[in-house]
Amino acid sequence: MVETTYTLLYLIFGYMSIGWYFDNVNPQNRGVPKPWYFLFQPSFWFSSLRSPSPPLPPPSPSSCPNSEQSSILLSEQSGLSPCGVRVLGLSKTYKSLINGKETQALQSVYFTVNKGELLGVMGHNGAGKSTLINVLCGLVYKDGGNARIYD
Repeated sequence: MVETTYTLLYLIFGYMSIGWYFDNVNPQNRGVPKPWYFLFQPSFWFSSLRSPSPPLPPPSPSSCPNSEQSSILLSEQSGLSPCGVRVLGLSKTYKSLINGKETQALQSVYFTVNKGELLGVMGHNGAGKSTLINVLCGLVYKDGGNARIYD
């Protein structure tokens, strides 16, 4: 009876470990996949070794025709840290695996949401609402731009 219990516990732990590993390497429809060797990287075991990716420099305000985009870029360049969420030129393009056709889900999105404000994202099907939220949450890689959440 004891030996059977130990065997059952080993199997449960083993299958859970294998499932966790493959969920990190191949996360299906969410998350950013890790390389197959992520367990052997020191940055996995020691969070102090993880280096944050350098932020992309925002485009100049003169290249933005919209006055709201210009004001957002000017506040970014003046060094004012956002007290909320600030999105600077966020872009995302999906490429079809079948025919290689590219579909642009986000194209240079700019907005600021201050502390205490609410954000409502509206649009028709396929407008990029879910892609925007997934990029902000870090579930999907962005192709361009930058997003700052409470600096």
